[in-house]
Amino acid sequence: AISSPSTSPTERIFAKGLRNSLGMTIDSEGKIWLTDHGPGGGDELNEIREGGNYGWPLTSEGQPYDRDSYPSDSNLLLAPWLDFHQAEVPGATDPKIFWTPAVAPSKLVHYSPNRAAIPEWEGDLIFGTLVGQSLIRVTVSGDGTLEQSRLQVGERIRDVILTSDGSLALLTDSSMLLTVGR
Repeated sequence: AISSPSTSPTERIFAKGLRNSLGMTIDSEGKIWLTDHGPGGGDELNEIREGGNYGWPLTSEGQPYDRDSYPSDSNLLLAPWLDFHQAEVPGATDPKIFWTPAVAPSKLVHYSPNRAAIPEWEGDLIFGTLVGQSLIRVTVSGDGTLEQSRLQVGERIRDVILTSDGSLALLTDSSMLLTVGR
């Protein structure tokens, strides 16, 4: 459940273990979804729950950027978290989906049912990618199964906005404004 605003808010940690998040949305069921960049791959889509630990910096599906400079004996590492690739961390929540190689997810939107210009996308999660130069659509079925599909754009998608008529407006790094929908 999402907390309500208060006249005397108190500070608290809602979730931890996130690395570099560029997209977050709330779906029609009130679930919080977040995209997170991993190191050297391991980009993630997470369903965020209060009290959740998503593992960073102790684990990731990504690889350290400069692994060649590591000692062959991981016990000699200056910090144990430097050898995090697929480490098991008790209590950590696995991502719902991860991408290796990296797609570099950007803005995330929920394609809300009351504005769907593309009916078959109704209720889906949609986000742009920088490295992947695509729009990724994730369908969440009633049993929690996730399916994904990609629409290749050939441009780094920096921002995604759901417009009032149900179209998607995409802003690219080269300052192009693209629309998907009507």
